[in-house]
Amino acid sequence: MVCQPKEHGGLGLRSMRNVNTTYMMKNCWSLITKSHKLWVQVVRSKYNYLDKIIPRVTKRSKISNLWQGICAAWSLVVPHIQWRVKNGQTIQFWYDVWLPTQTAIIQKALTFVPPVELFESVRDYITDTREWNIERLQVWLPSEMLETI
Repeated sequence: MVCQPKEHGGLGLRSMRNVNTTYMMKNCWSLITKSHKLWVQVVRSKYNYLDKIIPRVTKRSKISNLWQGICAAWSLVVPHIQWRVKNGQTIQFWYDVWLPTQTAIIQKALTFVPPVELFESVRDYITDTREWNIERLQVWLPSEMLETI
């Protein structure tokens, strides 16, 4: 009743659950975009996500209240995350989830991908003319994945 609008007999207060969820979503976003902030560095260090641009947020045993809130709100944030590829140097082509398909490309591979290829960046699959090196990729990927790329 307290959260109902004043014109409906309530006090017009916002639901604290919604406010908390919004705050946790903001924390999720900061975890991705504000790596210079001390609290982000501490949380990333504590949960071993220092080298990932977009961390894989999972619940663990003995976690802080902050991490519990981030875990709860993460599923609301993930659908709205999009990579900015830019020059592609910092994105691992096979393991980072950088396409709108929301899966790592390695999961779509048709055949065994040689280990020497697995740690290539997106930039390594772009030619000098700034086009995708499709010939190099078509050995391992289905045509629908090549179209997405």
